[in-house]
Amino acid sequence: MMNTSQNRHLIDLNISGMHCHSCEILLERAFKDVNGVLQVHVNSKKGTAKIYADPKNIPTEKTLVSIIEKAGY
Repeated sequence: MMNTSQNRHLIDLNISGMHCHSCEILLERAFKDVNGVLQVHVNSKKGTAKIYADPKNIPTEKTLVSIIEKAGY
């Protein structure tokens, strides 16, 4: 799901295979390195990630999927 406000763009992702806090940290660090990402919240218990991005520099779906796959999820 994508939702854009004036200041930031919200991307909601479902990610399966996360089991612990370390999974959250791994993905949060990887997402934060992407140009345009302003803030990230990953929840391993719910299997979700909320990524807030600059509306003028939104990461592509391909980029986000690549990060998830490289992390092993």
